[in-house]
Amino acid sequence: MRVLAGFVLFAGLLAGEIVDRVAVSCGKRAITDSAISLRLRLTAFQNGTPVPSGEAARRDAAHLLIDQALVEEEMGIGHYRRITPERRQQLLSSWNKENGNLDKLTEYGLTPEDLELDLARQEDLLNFLNIRFRPAVQVHEEEIQRYFDLKIRPNAGPDATVADYRARIEQLLVEARADVELEAWLRDQRKRTRIDFVEKELQ
Repeated sequence: MRVLAGFVLFAGLLAGEIVDRVAVSCGKRAITDSAISLRLRLTAFQNGTPVPSGEAARRDAAHLLIDQALVEEEMGIGHYRRITPERRQQLLSSWNKENGNLDKLTEYGLTPEDLELDLARQEDLLNFLNIRFRPAVQVHEEEIQRYFDLKIRPNAGPDATVADYRARIEQLLVEARADVELEAWLRDQRKRTRIDFVEKELQ
């Protein structure tokens, strides 16, 4: 296998092509060095921070891409609906209206298409979360009351009541519990899926 890989690499160099090395294999999917680099640059751009460097940053990005690959695989198996190209364009337009920094994409080595695809992936993940986990989450009235008493009442006015905040509190609690369910599902999927770290430092 090493001989074959070396031959492919050598052939690519002879042809003048840039060969993208596989850093991690996750089931049937390959996570490449360029994908990790792209993830780092996209996250930095969206956060308005410098692109991080070092093994720790690359490891975090690789594990994020592993989780993304697991979700993508499940969405494919379950035939989850993806957002349309028109919706993708709307996401990019909305981002530009809210942030107005698309002109800085080139500073991060990115294109508008890179950002558009990433925003689409984020919305697809949110839709997956809404369909797969949130419907099963039950929030009880005493939980809403406890959240109100601990988190809101101390900073709210004297006339504030739990009814004023019930919808927002319920949404927050459902989102938090769905996130916990998603993380538990991801842990299970990581155990079930063969994940090989070609670059051992990413493990």
